Amino acid sequence: MSINIKVLEDTPTTFRFVWDGVGPKVANVIRRIALGDVLTLAIETVSIYENSSVFFDEYIAHRLGLIPIKTGKGFKRGDTVKFSLDKEGPGTVYSGDLMSSEKKAEVMDKKIPIIILKEGQKLRIEAEALMGDANHHAKWQPGLITYQAYPVLKIDKDKGITKDCEEACPVNILEKGKKSISTENLEKCTLCNACRDASKNGEVEASPSDDKVIFYVESYGQIPPREILVQATEMLDEKAKKFLDQLKKKVK
Repeated sequence: MSINIKVLEDTPTTFRFVWDGVGPKVANVIRRIALGDVLTLAIETVSIYENSSVFFDEYIAHRLGLIPIKTGKGFKRGDTVKFSLDKEGPGTVYSGDLMSSEKKAEVMDKKIPIIILKEGQKLRIEAEALMGDANHHAKWQPGLITYQAYPVLKIDKDKGITKDCEEACPVNILEKGKKSISTENLEKCTLCNACRDASKNGEVEASPSDDKVIFYVESYGQIPPREILVQATEMLDEKAKKFLDQLKKKVK
């Protein structure tokens, strides 16, 4: 079976597309690898030399760990990047106040608030970001990755869409009297089955496709969304090759 991709949304942070020829099982494998195995940088260790704020050291360290850090090419598992921060109140300490030792590993969003310092309060720290994966902690997760089965709508050619079905649809893609639906509107369907439940005589039926999905990737900023999928697919290919090699050895 051939595989085709139709891009629905492509921005620096999001990538959404129709994946024809791939069912939910394969899509879920890619999703799980993308979530858990793709490597990113995240702050792992924090040395706090001075903290006269009202917050505990652990509270601040936890916040630092959740700040997305741009992960440029060339890093491998276990690599580290140093960060430093030295601020005195009054004022808000932002993620952009973290100074990186590597230009290709900087904080993505400079305006994430970390803490508010009052007059005379100080915060002086050093931190180390580690290249790791989300199988160990969610802070290494590269983004939100999800999918849904492509919707298949069956509309009675004689009766068409009824008023009850039209009013029941929460995304307003059905029109009374119509006997078909545009591809653009179909791809907005969430398969909630409200139309089916409103069909008194089975005028409309909605079901998931077995070999077509709508895939969605929203990057947290460490890696572009397309690159997340590329790395996940390469990892799957590597895992499959290792399994095949082991399988051949055992067969012999």
